[in-house]
Amino acid sequence: MKSLTLLFVCLSFSRIASTQTAPKKLYIEERIATSCSGGNCGQRNLSLAATKEFLKSCPSVGITDNKDVADFALKIATGSSTLYSKDGDVAYISPARYRMHNLVKDVCNFVNSH
Repeated sequence: MKSLTLLFVCLSFSRIASTQTAPKKLYIEERIATSCSGGNCGQRNLSLAATKEFLKSCPSVGITDNKDVADFALKIATGSSTLYSKDGDVAYISPARYRMHNLVKDVCNFVNSH
């Protein structure tokens, strides 16, 4: 009887695992922004900031450093950022301009719906 119960539990877990889909993977292209003010210039790693924000507020999307296995690639730009599909086609252009949180929210919503 114990072995039958164990078999039932194992089958239940395998059924649950098979219905869950793997998270979509996102590659974020390296982007460093330089800004100058009053003679002082500084750099900000936008791709690192985006990665931190994705990990914090969009756990359903996996971040990868391997572009070949990514489902999407994100190119961050000052005006609007572009999300590309695996085959290189433009999938989405985010209108978010100045706040990383807004960009991540837009991209996260798009990736989760596709």
